[in-house]
Amino acid sequence: MIGVIYDDAYLEHKPPRTHIENPGRVLSIIKSISDYAIVEKPISNVDKWLLRVHDPNYVRQIDETCNMGYVFIDADTYVSPGTCRAARLAVGAVLRGC
Repeated sequence: MIGVIYDDAYLEHKPPRTHIENPGRVLSIIKSISDYAIVEKPISNVDKWLLRVHDPNYVRQIDETCNMGYVFIDADTYVSPGTCRAARLAVGAVLRGC
């Protein structure tokens, strides 16, 4: 058995167009390991941890960007309306794993 830290909120980070980083990719991985994985939920309240390593203004800017809808930060990095929630839960997955 392997341990996996997962939440369906990760599927909320959706590309506005065809992109390798998409919910189908996550679902495929979860489906392929579901028979031999123990799935745990991430820690959900991570803001105090974010602020230990990121400037509060940076966190605020990213949150504001997520609230704008679909925005490309560069040619390969985008945020969608669900990105901030998914990203916070990804931080929570790291914390749970540690």
